[in-house]
Amino acid sequence: MGHTKGEVALPLPVLDQASGGAGSAGTGGAGLSTKDKVHMLEGAIVTWTKQIKGVLRQEPEQMLKGGAHPTPDAEILFWRTKASHLNAIFDQL
Repeated sequence: MGHTKGEVALPLPVLDQASGGAGSAGTGGAGLSTKDKVHMLEGAIVTWTKQIKGVLRQEPEQMLKGGAHPTPDAEILFWRTKASHLNAIFDQL
């Protein structure tokens, strides 16, 4: 959903999906085991790390390397967009 809006959205794992909803203790086989929950959280963190590295890897020189001739306005827009993405990540974390 975040990509369609041009935003960076860190996906949250759904840990309560198989446990029968709120208030369920997750015991007696109804729900995710601790091992499964840890695996889901680790997977989410790996995804977040890739997204954050992708934002940090962006450079204003990429436009020049691509053969474009950006104006100063394009660089200002680049830094505004990068700052917006970093602030969105910070708010989510």
